[in-house]
Amino acid sequence: MTVRRLAAAVTAALGLAACGHLPLAPRERAQPVKPIYLWMDATANLERIGTPERLAAVLRRAVAAGVTGIVVDVKPISGHVLYDSDFAPRLRRWPLRDGTVFECDPAFDVLAAACEQGEALGLEVFAAINVFAGGHKQVVIDRDRNRGPAFDNHRDWAAWDYIQLPGERRARLRPTTEHDRSYTAFLSPLHPEVRATQLNIIRELAERYPIDGIALDRVRFDDLYGDFGPWARQAFEQWLGHRVARWPRDVYTRTGPGSADLEPGPLWNDWLLWRAQVIHDFIEEAREHVKAVNPHCVFADYVGAWYPIYYEVGVNWARPGFVPPWPGFPPRWERTGYADLVDLLFVGTYFYAVTPDEVTDHPRGLEGPWLSVAGSAQVAREVTGGLCPVVASLYVEQYLQEAPDGQMDRARFARALRAAYENSDGLMIFDLVHLDEQGVWDIVEEFGAEVNPRPTAAASPASDEVTAP
Repeated sequence: MTVRRLAAAVTAALGLAACGHLPLAPRERAQPVKPIYLWMDATANLERIGTPERLAAVLRRAVAAGVTGIVVDVKPISGHVLYDSDFAPRLRRWPLRDGTVFECDPAFDVLAAACEQGEALGLEVFAAINVFAGGHKQVVIDRDRNRGPAFDNHRDWAAWDYIQLPGERRARLRPTTEHDRSYTAFLSPLHPEVRATQLNIIRELAERYPIDGIALDRVRFDDLYGDFGPWARQAFEQWLGHRVARWPRDVYTRTGPGSADLEPGPLWNDWLLWRAQVIHDFIEEAREHVKAVNPHCVFADYVGAWYPIYYEVGVNWARPGFVPPWPGFPPRWERTGYADLVDLLFVGTYFYAVTPDEVTDHPRGLEGPWLSVAGSAQVAREVTGGLCPVVASLYVEQYLQEAPDGQMDRARFARALRAAYENSDGLMIFDLVHLDEQGVWDIVEEFGAEVNPRPTAAASPASDEVTAP
């Protein structure tokens, strides 16, 4: 079924009025038992979806494979957008891995085309945006310019990180644009212009396009090392009700270059709780913006399934009142949960282990079923408490990157598809580019034919060419 129908079913089971949400109005479509989504990263797939013909070929093949919905990334981590926005720069060109440059057609609106073509094919269409992302550190467009807001005309928007880089004797504060610890230049969630701009983009998409849903990605802090910029300090002190004498050492002191190399200070727990409240409040405000202009638009969020350590990025996607049984969470954490604010939660079950009995990796000595695809999907359902549908999401290339022989583990990927689907309220596949590059469309097609048999008259044969030359 579509997420709209799935959300309504969850609501009925709970005896609630859509968790406080407005009534849902689904399109009339032939409905599978559970939805299957295909995510399409913006820059990775420009060649694949950058023209009407190529987009159509992708969507036809997706339908033939049993996919019921697509998620079109229209604001990649560079901070640009793929449409004419009143609030963000449009992506005009993008360097490809072969050394060439893809020139975007300014007359082609990929989201508008996806909505039109998706409607004809019976596909749900979600727009996705990387919210607090404002620049790509590993890709330079046009040399020293056009790298994204955090590098170009809004340098003050960048988050500030407290890190010690290899070779340095001690940690210091610096804008995220001045180091390459991560590939995304995160924006400060506390900067008022950042928040206003991202909310405007979200509202603009919900109001302008006939989308079925909007999926927020990177509504978080980068890691434990951020954000320690001036806007963050001011907001934290206001939340505390007093000044912080030693910033950031009253939060923690760095003891080495690793992300977890730190010694908590007296304000450590307060800081963890405050960050989660910041993200909770943004999610709440973003939801209000979407529902104000498009009440039937599914409001979705995309998070990592490693909930026992997800506090490190300042996010609590659990149900309100959920008290985590794992170590590391601050007191009163249960006050910051926001599962009741979303209509759908995409949960990245990014684990090589498919079932709990296959788990061999124990980060920081932690153990548990959540370190597998099936186990993390089950934990996600538990911590959200049925307040929203949970759709387990797979990172296709993981089954290449972590395979012992360096070859795509096709059998494991096939098992992961089933584990994600059976242990959650659906399935999301990340990403189109990986299905193409790893040659595993046939696995998805076989699985889709089993769980979602449907007429394929509108679809082209599975052998349709969808990759760019």
